[in-house]
Amino acid sequence: TVLISIGEWSGEYRYRTQPSVVDEPMHVELHTFNDSEIQGDGNDGLGVFTINGTVTVAGGIIAVDMLKTYRSGIVWRYYGQLSSGAEDRMMGTWGEENGGTPRGTFELVKVQASGSWSA
Repeated sequence: TVLISIGEWSGEYRYRTQPSVVDEPMHVELHTFNDSEIQGDGNDGLGVFTINGTVTVAGGIIAVDMLKTYRSGIVWRYYGQLSSGAEDRMMGTWGEENGGTPRGTFELVKVQASGSWSA
């Protein structure tokens, strides 16, 4: 059984073309896990957004596939993994909603847990 923390996460995203440039900090509150569903909301330099996606566990790997939807209607897909052995770091790539070449990378770190979900 794997426990995944819900609550406050904080991190950053970077552009593939400028990997040394960190955009505005990203703050996310993950508040719902329903079976393998993940939901939350947050904000960054572009504005307020919601998070909706899935969590899958296979072969010891915890994968996340999330859509980050801004109030303006802009949608980005975030795909990554929770770090091995310490479920307090999420890392991966982000890009167009329908896939394709990633636009960059992201990393989120758990700031404060408000509960957990068992995978």
